[in-house]
Amino acid sequence: MATLARGVKLSELTATSAQDRERQVKRLFQDALTPTEEQIKKQSEEINAKIRDFERRYEMPSVVMRQNLLEGKIKETADICSWLILLKLRNRLDAYRNKTSTQ
Repeated sequence: MATLARGVKLSELTATSAQDRERQVKRLFQDALTPTEEQIKKQSEEINAKIRDFERRYEMPSVVMRQNLLEGKIKETADICSWLILLKLRNRLDAYRNKTSTQ
């Protein structure tokens, strides 16, 4: 789900020196830990689209799904778990955006 700014092929990575490999891997980790605003926006759009798909399929907003789940009106299926995970990811992404925008 995460979108990185750059990738590296394993075959290219193994063909480089240990020092270059270490540098490239560090860069990949740094990119993953500090995504650009564009990467965050794209990931947010992907998550929101998937949440909307669940809301359309089950014909209820996420808030209602959560309430129905808490009240035992619906069962926790694999789809419901995936939906809940997407909602959690969206909340974490929003928190990350708010944190970085205030710094």
